[in-house]
Amino acid sequence: MENLNPQQQKNLKLAIGIATLVFVYWFVRTNNLVFSAMEPSVESGKLGSPPVASAAVSVVEIIVSLGGAVLVTVTGLWRQAAKLVSGFVSNDGATSLDGSEDEDFVERTLRNEITPERRLQLQEAMLICVDRKDYQKIITISEMLAGQKFFPRSKGAKDGS
Repeated sequence: MENLNPQQQKNLKLAIGIATLVFVYWFVRTNNLVFSAMEPSVESGKLGSPPVASAAVSVVEIIVSLGGAVLVTVTGLWRQAAKLVSGFVSNDGATSLDGSEDEDFVERTLRNEITPERRLQLQEAMLICVDRKDYQKIITISEMLAGQKFFPRSKGAKDGS
């Protein structure tokens, strides 16, 4: 983050804050954290009619999500989470923004034999191709992983192009 100018840093922090807010809201909503806490009040009718109770639960979910996002962003917990996740998500070859190193990695991977290490390379290449929506190479990698041809091609057709 030191390499960015102040405007880029501000934009990055804003993007992280928005992503954190969306994640926290999704997490709170899908796990019914607020609803389960307010369920006795909703069922007993203390919050009014069902539509009013539903609106109250939604408002509390939004407030909890805002508070959680502010807590994660201000305390810097997102940096710790990013470090944990980066180990699983990082791609050693992805140094350029245009993805030329990713493309080179995919091409190198498609030329080798299958070993346990090779299988991991093919799986990583598959993820890269899925991100790029390169369907022909996805099919080629799938065939290599399975050890069989799913879509027979004519002898003149080149694999992966």
